[in-house]
Amino acid sequence: YMMIRPFIQFYTTQRCNSNCRHCYLAALKNENAISYDDEMTTEQTLKAFEILRKMGFSMVSFGGAEPTQKLDFFDIVKSLSEMGYDLKVHTNGMTIDEESAKILKCSEIFEVRISLDGSNREINDFIRGEGAFDALISGIKNCTAQGLPTTVAVTINKKNVSDLANIIDYAYQLGVGGVHSYLLIDKGRGVSLKDYLPDEHDLAYAHSVFESKRLEYHGSKGIDPQKCLCKNGTCYLELKQNGDVYLYEDSRAYFGIGVSKIGNIFDDGIEEQIDTALIGQKLPDCCSCDYYASFMCAEMDNYCFDDIKF
Repeated sequence: YMMIRPFIQFYTTQRCNSNCRHCYLAALKNENAISYDDEMTTEQTLKAFEILRKMGFSMVSFGGAEPTQKLDFFDIVKSLSEMGYDLKVHTNGMTIDEESAKILKCSEIFEVRISLDGSNREINDFIRGEGAFDALISGIKNCTAQGLPTTVAVTINKKNVSDLANIIDYAYQLGVGGVHSYLLIDKGRGVSLKDYLPDEHDLAYAHSVFESKRLEYHGSKGIDPQKCLCKNGTCYLELKQNGDVYLYEDSRAYFGIGVSKIGNIFDDGIEEQIDTALIGQKLPDCCSCDYYASFMCAEMDNYCFDDIKF
C-alpha cells in the first residue's frame, strides 16, 4: 500500500473507573449498568490492528471512556508496539502505577496525556470526583519517573478558568512536557453543567493566560508553521470498541461533523472500503514531518483550544 495513512483513534472501551461530571460520553462506572457484549476481545483487537498495519497504518491514539480499563490493555499496548505502531494514550491516569508506567515506557509510548482540571483537590475533584486529584497526580509522577513523554489536558470551565495559570505552573513543576486545553461542552453528562460553560470573556482570558505563560517560560517549544504539514487539518480513522470503523474528515471538527461509518474491520473487503473512503481527504504525509510521533504533533492537537509546550 502506497497511500498515505492518517492516524487511528481507538475508542478502546466504554468502561471507566471514574464518574466525571463533564464526561461528554456519559461513560458508566458501574459495570452492571452497561453491556460489553459488543466489545472486541483481546484476540480480535490484535487481529484488527494486524489488518490495519498491513494496510500501512502506523499511529494509534488510545482513548475511551478510560482505555486502561480495557481487559488486557497493557498486553495490547505491548503487542501493538511490537507490530511497529507509534502509540499515544489519553487517560485519567488514576490507575497508572510504577509497573504499568514501566510497560508504557518499554512500549515506547510517544505521549501519555493525563487529564487534570485543577491545581488542587478542591477544584479538580469538583469535576472529577473525590480522590481523583491524588490518584492522577500519582499517575503523572509514575510516568515522569520512568521518563515517559507526559502531558496534561485541562477542560476549561467557569470553575477552573481562574486557576488556569496555577494549573500550567503546577504541570511544569511536575515535569510534564506541555498542557493542552479543551472546552466544557453540554454533551453527555455535561448537560447538567450548563452554568459552568465558559463564555467569551472566559475564553479570551484563557487565551491570554496561555500567551503570557508561553512568554514566561522563555524557550518553551512551539510548532513551526512552516514545518507543520497538517496546519489545515487532516482526516483520521476511529476504530470503535466493537470493530466499527469511522472516517472523521477533519481533525479540527467536533462531534458528528464530517463523520461517516465505513464498515466493520472484520467485513470482507474492508481494506478497499477504507481506501475508497480516504480518496480526496486531507492526508498530509505525517511520516515525513519533524513532529511525527511526539507530543509536539499538531495533528493530535488540532481540536485543542490552546496549549503550551515546555
